Amino acid sequence: MINGLTDHARIAVALAQHEAERLSVPFIGDDILLIGLAQAVSRPGMRGLWPWIKLLVSPSPSARANAHGCKMVRTVFTQSCLDVDHLSAAVELQTADQRQGQPRAVATGPLPFTADAKATLVVAGGQAQARAHLHCGAEHLLLGLLTNEHGAATKVIAACGVAPAALRAALLELMPMPPSQPTENPATPQLPPPAPSAYNR
Repeated sequence: MINGLTDHARIAVALAQHEAERLSVPFIGDDILLIGLAQAVSRPGMRGLWPWIKLLVSPSPSARANAHGCKMVRTVFTQSCLDVDHLSAAVELQTADQRQGQPRAVATGPLPFTADAKATLVVAGGQAQARAHLHCGAEHLLLGLLTNEHGAATKVIAACGVAPAALRAALLELMPMPPSQPTENPATPQLPPPAPSAYNR
């Protein structure tokens, strides 16, 4: 059973809201969610944004899972030479048509998620549950983003010169599935046949 999002996963969602407002797009797509995630696991970025984030996000109960998931996402981003600046530039280019000729939007509340972004959150929760993890973390969010081969997030990653399938494979290496559990009770041990008796002769 999933008990909720880890700190960095919730921070990623909060930062995606902030990024959508900055770009003046009226919704949070999976590409915007990718930027929020990249910012959330970026140590330099987190130092500057932390005072603002603390006003929006209360700490989650699983600090160990939070740190472990953040480290995994940061590792695959670093290995693939992906950083916030490159991803943000690709998203700005991808959303240029949506923003062209539109007045700057002033959000009066949380922006809605696109269908792809909602699907990402559902898949992320499923990936955490499949691995018997109690919390949905940054690593599950990234895996959810990479599951949609035709989504905006995978297009952004490809635009940065990284194959989404390769990034997903690298992440899965760090996220092994738990050993399968037996579905039936162990077989009852067989007793040895009784010794021959004088009565049976």
